[in-house]
Amino acid sequence: MTKRILKQIHIDEISAVTRGANKHARMVLMKRDDSPTGFDSFQDAIDAIRRAEGCSRTDALSAAARSYPDLLRKQQDDSDKQIAKAAAEAAPRPVVKAVLNFWDTVHDIMKRDGISKPLAMSRARTEFPAVFSAYEEA
Repeated sequence: MTKRILKQIHIDEISAVTRGANKHARMVLMKRDDSPTGFDSFQDAIDAIRRAEGCSRTDALSAAARSYPDLLRKQQDDSDKQIAKAAAEAAPRPVVKAVLNFWDTVHDIMKRDGISKPLAMSRARTEFPAVFSAYEEA
């Protein structure tokens, strides 16, 4: 018996049965989304989960964080950059350099070790004491 793979097919109905007509027949039905996550932003993922499951924002946020960690990390990075930029515009130059240097170090450690921001901050303090000291003084 030859194996056939159907690539373009229109299915009108699917029925679950206890015993199929052909005991050797197998079927896998998949739907593919070409985008990496299906969402453009972490907020889009949260909104979609809230609509689909009818849950609270907190529950949707937790589910989105578990399901889409890359989108969450991107949003956190973007937020940190916005905060650093606002600090840079408001603070004197030496302060800005120390703050930005520390946060750049934290983000480098997060990417290098694949860890959370609090843990990366702790490692930055111990691995780069001079950078942390300058940050504290700023």
